[in-house]
Amino acid sequence: MKKRKIDYFSLDKMYSIKNDMIKNHPKVICIFLFAVSCLFLLVSTLTFIKSFNFDETVEKANYSINGASDYTVYLKDNDYYETDYLNSGMKYVASLINTINVKFDYEVHANKDLDLDYTYKIVGNLKVYDKDNSGKVLYTKIYDLSEPVSKKINSNNLVINEDVNIDYGLYNEHVNKYLAEYGLLADAELEVSLNVYINGEYDHSQQNIASGKVMTIKIPLSEQTLDIKIDNSEVSSSDRLFDSSSYSVSNLGLFIVSAITLIISVYLVVLSTKLTKKYIDENIYTITLNKILKEYDRIIVNGNVTIDENKFSNKVYIDSFEELVDASQSFNEPILFYDVVPGEKCFFIIIKGDTLYKKRLSKAYLENQKRIKNSVDEVTKKDKKEETTEKTVTKKTVKKQSKKSGK
Repeated sequence: MKKRKIDYFSLDKMYSIKNDMIKNHPKVICIFLFAVSCLFLLVSTLTFIKSFNFDETVEKANYSINGASDYTVYLKDNDYYETDYLNSGMKYVASLINTINVKFDYEVHANKDLDLDYTYKIVGNLKVYDKDNSGKVLYTKIYDLSEPVSKKINSNNLVINEDVNIDYGLYNEHVNKYLAEYGLLADAELEVSLNVYINGEYDHSQQNIASGKVMTIKIPLSEQTLDIKIDNSEVSSSDRLFDSSSYSVSNLGLFIVSAITLIISVYLVVLSTKLTKKYIDENIYTITLNKILKEYDRIIVNGNVTIDENKFSNKVYIDSFEELVDASQSFNEPILFYDVVPGEKCFFIIIKGDTLYKKRLSKAYLENQKRIKNSVDEVTKKDKKEETTEKTVTKKTVKKQSKKSGK
């Protein structure tokens, strides 16, 4: 709608209005406040991220695991060896061996006390292998060489020292009997192992010690001479316990800025929301008028117009603006708009011959219509609530009666 000047005479009054589109300063202020609050929220978010140190890895404790095994070969009475035992690392005549004492040492050391839950036991695994170089097992038998031990401690040191005596002749005889009975040529050995399972943590750290270690000594059977092998591979290790994803303020200044801008952002959002609600409540006339002027801009008159209501013998008062639009389209006449009291009351008219079609729009009327609508809505909500309550009570009553009838 272009700017225009309308002179309107009604009874003893005359209105002269420059019909600019109504300026909506409160709305602009609300939009501005909301935009500024978004800007402060962005600044708050960025400074918050910059002020924190994220994904920091903090060392809680460090520890080491060490394992070692050894053995001593005790001999039968003989005329050749001056001692009754031989140390590890030699080759031994099978017929001279009485027992083999196997020793296991397992230790965990940490720089801080750990909550340790551990279990261990010594087992023997007798194996007979095919001698065609395939290495496939023909026969196996498991022996429990010690009772399982389970403990929980809180300490920075864990030490396990265990030993077991192996009756070499017992196992060797068992294998020889098996081979002779079936006429086999095979290799055989007894694996003596310490199996240790440990679970530990420090101060509820996110990482923990979860370890299963095996230390093994392999004793050949059904041989004339023995070469006993020690396997402690992958037993010794060291590591650290960490807490990851910890957060700490690395820049206090930025953190304070982040907090302040967040408070300002929240305040501006609340303020703009209140102003918007207040604007809508107090400017129902302005909002309605703006909507009409925008939606029907094409059929609202342009240019200079002079209107004297006293000159028209017929005056028709229209109930709704839609009816006025229909009349405008039917008569092919523009709608003339002018303020009576800016921000309070205005007229829309159509002139057709000596007839003036008129539609009043006032703030008082719109506010009254809104109050009536709100009252009707409240009554409707109350009726629905009462209806729901009544249905619930009825269902409960019917249910009780049904139960009584069933009895």
